[in-house]
Amino acid sequence: MRVWKWVGLAGIAGVAVTATAVAVNQRETREWHEVDPDEVRAHLYDRLGLDAPPVVAAAGASAPRRAAATSSGGGVRSRMTARLRRIPIPGRSHPTQ
Repeated sequence: MRVWKWVGLAGIAGVAVTATAVAVNQRETREWHEVDPDEVRAHLYDRLGLDAPPVVAAAGASAPRRAAATSSGGGVRSRMTARLRRIPIPGRSHPTQ
């Protein structure tokens, strides 16, 4: 009988921890939904230590941002790939440059 008491208490503790994790996740998600997309983008660039984001054209202008970023070859993807290549991997002598 005592074992079932402990199993029940462990179940209740698991439900409480899960509910807390869900509540925290929803709170963080709600905070990000209230922020302007340009602020989110600036925050991510700062966090990753990348250059400033490209200036967004006015709403009336139809400049192809994606084509300009890919044709220059210096986009976020190539910079992140270069950063990931510099991360040391256990078992390898030196990361590739």
